[in-house]
Amino acid sequence: MPFWKYWFSHATGQKLELAGQYSKDLVKSSLDVIITVDENRDIVEFNPAAEKTFGYSKDEVIGKNVGLLYAYPEDEAKALESYKQNGLFLGEIYNRRKNGEVFLSYLSSTKLIDAGGNFLGHMGISRDITEQKKAEKALRESRESLKQAQEIARLGNWVWDFTKDELFWSDEIYRIFGFQPQEFAPDFESFFGYTHPDDREWVKNSLIKAKVERTPLDITNRIILPCGSCRIVRERAGIITDQTGEPIRMIGTVQDITEQKTAENMLRTAKENAEKATKLKDKFVTLVSHDLRGPIGAMLGYLKLIKDDTVEPVGEGAKLILEAAIESGMKMNELINELLTVSRLKTGAITPQNTFIDVQHLVASVVLEKAYQASEKGININIDISPNSRVYADKVLIQEVLANLIINSIKFCKKGDTIQVFIPENEPSTIVVEDTGSGIDLERQESIFRYEEKTSTLGTAGEAGTGLGLPLCKDILEAMGGKLDIESKPNKGSRFFIRLPYARPLVMMVDDERTERNLFKEYLKKIDIGFVEADNGRTAIELLDSIKPHLIITNANMPVMDGFKFLEFLKSEDSNKSIPVIMITSDTGIETRRKALDMGVDDFLTKNVDSSDFISHVKQFIG
Repeated sequence: MPFWKYWFSHATGQKLELAGQYSKDLVKSSLDVIITVDENRDIVEFNPAAEKTFGYSKDEVIGKNVGLLYAYPEDEAKALESYKQNGLFLGEIYNRRKNGEVFLSYLSSTKLIDAGGNFLGHMGISRDITEQKKAEKALRESRESLKQAQEIARLGNWVWDFTKDELFWSDEIYRIFGFQPQEFAPDFESFFGYTHPDDREWVKNSLIKAKVERTPLDITNRIILPCGSCRIVRERAGIITDQTGEPIRMIGTVQDITEQKTAENMLRTAKENAEKATKLKDKFVTLVSHDLRGPIGAMLGYLKLIKDDTVEPVGEGAKLILEAAIESGMKMNELINELLTVSRLKTGAITPQNTFIDVQHLVASVVLEKAYQASEKGININIDISPNSRVYADKVLIQEVLANLIINSIKFCKKGDTIQVFIPENEPSTIVVEDTGSGIDLERQESIFRYEEKTSTLGTAGEAGTGLGLPLCKDILEAMGGKLDIESKPNKGSRFFIRLPYARPLVMMVDDERTERNLFKEYLKKIDIGFVEADNGRTAIELLDSIKPHLIITNANMPVMDGFKFLEFLKSEDSNKSIPVIMITSDTGIETRRKALDMGVDDFLTKNVDSSDFISHVKQFIG
């Protein structure tokens, strides 16, 4: 007879039968495993949760010994000993499913005794706690990892519960403040007591502000440890609110950043000292270079006078010696000039003054200057640059870069080689100097731009260099917002790319007559120029608050504010006085022209000027 029938056969009355039915239903619906065994430990009840957990059907286990469900005999023996000693068992055991899988359960089992005190068996309630144990293990590992991470980072966390006005510190915060973990219950009195006196008030105000305004907290302050030493901590926190938006707690971190701050201060001091030393060195180089130029120039002059003296000519042997001395002196002079330029650029004595430059004219002038050296070695220099090409750069400095690169190419080319200067397709602000010379190894291509590395090598005709030219070119271009790139292969030649920031000229036309403005706009379309217009001087001044044109063309006679008043304003403002101005008027009188020139106008045109004449005047200022 099933156990529950036997159990309730001793009960009488309708209420007890109803209670028995409720108990039966409860056993069936329970999510926990419920198993009853008789005095021989044979299974007499096996609820649906037990079927699901163990994989056996009820019919498969009824009447069989409960030892079937134990994974290990020692667990079964442990339970039996507990029954013998205490009449019950509470604890963890390992069970085995029908498929052989072992799992961990928590078992609560007790003896069943009838009204007469007779032993009937045991009832056990258990639950598979395998996943629970895994979760507990993962949580322990996570907490341990967090603890270790906090110790490594010297970072602790805290919680301020506003509803209870309680403060929680993690173990690491205690260590940061010089205490053993959980040595005392933290509160704000103790916190502020160990805050540096000079920081205490503003730290307190920062916390209150974060709470009241519900804004994040991020402060760095000092703390005083019990031993008296001072540490620097960074404190960060955020506010947690309830569903109504009311703040209920603040959660934050404290990190000891003393070593980091010490390192930063040391690095800052070292950087400042290095900058001072560099400035001192640059100043010394500038002074020495400047002072050497005069004596060396005089020495070269005297040597040339002796060599070329026709009244008391020197012998051929002496002339060769003088030529060698002159050549050495010229190389020294070149080195001094480059050192002086480098030093002035580093110290800020040279500041690029960028203007629009006609690239074709620029390259042609540099090539013409170096043509003799190229022809002496039998090297051809070709220019492939279209008219109206322009770059935005400092004219003197970009000439220096071009001259250096062309001389460098001549140095490493031999008879029959070619140097070509061109602008690549779709790169209007890039100038390329290409040669078919000896080229440069890939390993050396980075070092040739460094001052500290000796990279100067002899040219194809034994020419010696200073080793400063390419680093100087790189610095000049970077000062103008550009850069210098290289492509080279040994015995195949080199390409140096002068890359400058792209800029499109912007011209402001100030004239009260729309037809005149439209005419000049049509003229300027031929040379790709941006155009902004104003109908009088006052309108132009308003525009200058938001734009800075590269050239202003203004009529002399206009209503509201004429060209002269406008010019007077321009030359009185530091931010505008360097903008070149062309004045246009129908008045051809000499007095009007003189007045405009005296006020600082850069060029002067009369009305009815034709297109070519107008463009030639404009290109003086925007390439």
